[in-house]
Amino acid sequence: MLGVVAVHRAVYSPLPVRPHPHSLFSPFSSNPPLYFCSSSSSSHGKSLSLNRPTRHPLLANSASNFPRDGPDDDGGDEVLPVLDSASRNSEGEDGFEIEVEKVGEQKNRRRIQSRVRVNADLESVWSVLTDYEGLADFIPSLAVSQLLEKKDKFARLYQVMDPLRAATFEVGQQNLAFGLKFDAKGVLDCYERDLQGKSSVIELCTVHGISNIEYDVDEDEKILVGKEFQTTLSYVVELVPKLWLPVRLIEGRLCREVKTNLLCVREEAQRIQRLKGEMLDICKIVQQQPAKAMAASSLVTILSFLFLVSSNLAADSDMLQDICVADLVGVRVNGFACKPAATVTEADFFFQGLAKPGAATNTTMGSLVTAANVEKIPGLNTLGVSMSRVDYAPGGLNPPHTHPRATEIVFVLEGTLDVGFITTANKLIAKTITKGDVFVFPRGLVHFQKNNADVPAAALAAFNSQLPGTQSLAATLFAATPSVPDHVLTKAFQIGTKEVEKIKSRLQPKK
Repeated sequence: MLGVVAVHRAVYSPLPVRPHPHSLFSPFSSNPPLYFCSSSSSSHGKSLSLNRPTRHPLLANSASNFPRDGPDDDGGDEVLPVLDSASRNSEGEDGFEIEVEKVGEQKNRRRIQSRVRVNADLESVWSVLTDYEGLADFIPSLAVSQLLEKKDKFARLYQVMDPLRAATFEVGQQNLAFGLKFDAKGVLDCYERDLQGKSSVIELCTVHGISNIEYDVDEDEKILVGKEFQTTLSYVVELVPKLWLPVRLIEGRLCREVKTNLLCVREEAQRIQRLKGEMLDICKIVQQQPAKAMAASSLVTILSFLFLVSSNLAADSDMLQDICVADLVGVRVNGFACKPAATVTEADFFFQGLAKPGAATNTTMGSLVTAANVEKIPGLNTLGVSMSRVDYAPGGLNPPHTHPRATEIVFVLEGTLDVGFITTANKLIAKTITKGDVFVFPRGLVHFQKNNADVPAAALAAFNSQLPGTQSLAATLFAATPSVPDHVLTKAFQIGTKEVEKIKSRLQPKK
């Protein structure tokens, strides 16, 4: 452990390109200057691939100044100077400070020191840093933070940067300038340590030992009267780019992203601190005024319910960038990760499958659904919409079914349809619709369409989800794998075992 002094040297040297060694756990590790990099030529111009760095610390401590002089992590005599009033930048209104200074005899060697004051205790800051799967929710540069393994004091993460949220170009890469890019994917091992209750540490490294990172969170034992800040989150990095890499460009980019990410961590920690304070106030009401305990409890229940409802108003989550074409063969999260923007083509946004009628007469029910969802159009990923075409033979039926993730609206292209849905109060809402008419089926409710005419019919359906999902009631109950037990179905439908087996045999998919 580095104690109170933390130095990270990032030396840029030309090396062979290596695939995705970059770790994204740190809110600051989206910054290319924190890593060795290499250059190579490709069809897309120059590419920078991140390789082995040295120590990369993130400190959260109680001191009002930056760390005092001390030995570096390698046991040498190199030290970080104290930022006195003459050398330190003045603190901004947002409680953030950053300073870039030249160090040593090398003209292009820089030390960047920054800190942000956090109105939160150690526990709140620590909970933010160890909410591994929640990091992507508030760190702008993270697209994916997936927990692969969790044991006592250990976690393994897979992380992918989202550069579009950081004003760059591709998921898994960062654009620097002049066609230079940095890979930004990796698997990270995290080791947690608690030091005497007032300091906690997370040491991190890539699975292949490519990088070492350290978080150190210390709580102030002597909070000054009238001061609202309880914790200081500090960040120090030294870098020595090769002469071909513009140091001003690197330090400018790094300073901007360090500030953005530090402030995001602070905002999340302070949000948690405020919630703790609100819950403490409620507990005091319950303890001091028993007669009002029920009212306070009801208020908490109502607020919790409203929060849950508001978080589920949309079928799909909001998009966070212009486009996010689905990587259909990549890691599955809640949806699909984005494939690199350099590989996106017009084919990702195009589909011809709805242009021609489907062969509805060849199906058991006399209907055929042709879906145009994210699995057919990868460009629909994160956009929250999809379509389908339904063709009906004379007398054809789209049997009772539900879409658990979307509301549906149908537009009749040809013919006449009897349509309807059933509410949770078992009320049937039904109507006959014809060419040019529109009808809506609310999300999750059982609905159907039937062509009662002696001519074909067709309709277009639109959904507020990129992948609405479909559950046909008959097939779900009688053709599930493994099968729903006969005694469940006989009891539910009040029929005999022979009838159940007969229905199952008719609904089994044809081989």
